[in-house]
Amino acid sequence: MSHHDVVENDIKKELLHTLIGSVAFLAIVALVGVTAFMRPAGQHFTKEQLNANASTPAVTETATATAAASTPASTTATAKAEVVEENKEKVASAAEKIEANTDETVDVQAPIASATN
Repeated sequence: MSHHDVVENDIKKELLHTLIGSVAFLAIVALVGVTAFMRPAGQHFTKEQLNANASTPAVTETATATAAASTPASTTATAKAEVVEENKEKVASAAEKIEANTDETVDVQAPIASATN
């Protein structure tokens, strides 16, 4: 088998396919680049904005007051007590597991500050 039998394609056709493929590839790369450049990047906050938002407790106090007004006090107190007891039980069981695995005594307190406010 000679070289001419293996290569039977027209050179112009080969070059045309190569150029079309290269142009299509470059078009896709350009499309990705342009869309990445044009996409919205979201909000950018400055330190001053974040500090101003953190030092404004009016929104959270209003939301808390609204929620407290719509919930009876006895239900809220019961729910808080239940949450505190659940947290104490979880901490006690975790401490028992740690002590069983490490043979060390663990003095851990339940995080109940937010549940008793």
